[in-house]
Amino acid sequence: MQLESRLEASGAIAMGLDPRVRSLRSQPMTFDLATGRNYHSVDALQQAERLYGFRAVKYTPDFEVHLGNSKVLVEVKHRELITLNPKILSYPEILARYGYRLIIIDDLLLGENYVQNYGS
Repeated sequence: MQLESRLEASGAIAMGLDPRVRSLRSQPMTFDLATGRNYHSVDALQQAERLYGFRAVKYTPDFEVHLGNSKVLVEVKHRELITLNPKILSYPEILARYGYRLIIIDDLLLGENYVQNYGS
């Protein structure tokens, strides 16, 4: 599983311990937030940009989580990064327009204790 930070690793461990979670995938897809189209990778989106001559508003969620009959996208971010880029707080609303549910988890909600304890 590709993880980009200790906080993401903490999120993955916490979700893995949740009995409601059937499965989870990291970096599951990349969206063009302007259109709602999703691509299987950033490379695929960039190839479409070159081929069709458009400029996408790229976003790749950290996880796709399967909870029984539903799926939810999860973004795990440090509060400082949210403060530096507050537009990420609008992503759940944007993706909801296209039929996706996004939850943002920050380090206030999810400390890095899972990773620190896991490594011990």
